[in-house]
Amino acid sequence: MLVNDLAVLLLRDHLTDVLGTDPLSGPGMARWAGEVLTIYGAGLLAGSHDGVPGTAGGAGSAGGPK
Repeated sequence: MLVNDLAVLLLRDHLTDVLGTDPLSGPGMARWAGEVLTIYGAGLLAGSHDGVPGTAGGAGSAGGPK
């Protein structure tokens, strides 16, 4: 998580070019905070099952095809 947060400082100019706003400005921080809280709270694979995006139970799960 620390590396992810430090990346904003190191890549500030590049992120500003891509996002169209400075990530360390008020609006930029509001946008960043919302995204980061989602990832930190639910994880990168939020909404997937068994860590396999786009599956309903993942390979080899009890709910898979028989």
